[in-house]
Amino acid sequence: MDESETNIGAAEIERRLLRAVCSPLVDGDTRTKILNRLARHRFENPDHETIFRVLNQIPRASAEHIRQTLGARVTRLGFPDIEVEWIFEFEAASSNEIQILLERLDR
Repeated sequence: MDESETNIGAAEIERRLLRAVCSPLVDGDTRTKILNRLARHRFENPDHETIFRVLNQIPRASAEHIRQTLGARVTRLGFPDIEVEWIFEFEAASSNEIQILLERLDR
């Protein structure tokens, strides 16, 4: 994260953390850490909360499994209009960036 991103909003932080959970570049321990932290978070964006609910049901799923099933799982929860493709736009979030995002989550 660079200096221009120090004031990003809660919805963007949620977005980046959810994307990290789905990234094949993020290890299982980090995924668990993110999911545990998001479980205590009051979501700014209701779509993000729905996506989190699905991801939290499959915490050990591979990135490929998430890619194949996320849309259908969100639809089965009753939200067929929630767009999920953005979550697969992988960006290599460093462990340092993830830690900063987690610290900023509820400020």
